[in-house]
Amino acid sequence: EQEQQQEQQEQEQQEQQQEQEQQEQQEQLQEQQQEQEQEQEQQQEQEQEQQQEQEQQQQHAPVASLSLWECWRSPATQRALPLAVKAKEV
Repeated sequence: EQEQQQEQQEQEQQEQQQEQEQQEQQEQLQEQQQEQEQEQEQQQEQEQEQQQEQEQQQQHAPVASLSLWECWRSPATQRALPLAVKAKEV
């Protein structure tokens, strides 16, 4: 009887280990999926920004001076803004 009990315990332990491993694998998969989704979202945002910039350039191609507001809104000038401010101060 003792031997049988030991065997049962060993089997149970193995089953528990397998379950844990499966859970860990699932968690890893979920993390990977989340990372991929985030990357896709970032790509989409970048594409949208590029589209907006292109549209603004097309709209204002004939006009040399953009309105301050539209300069302010464009992501490119958002990045270049601190430089422009420094240049004006000098």
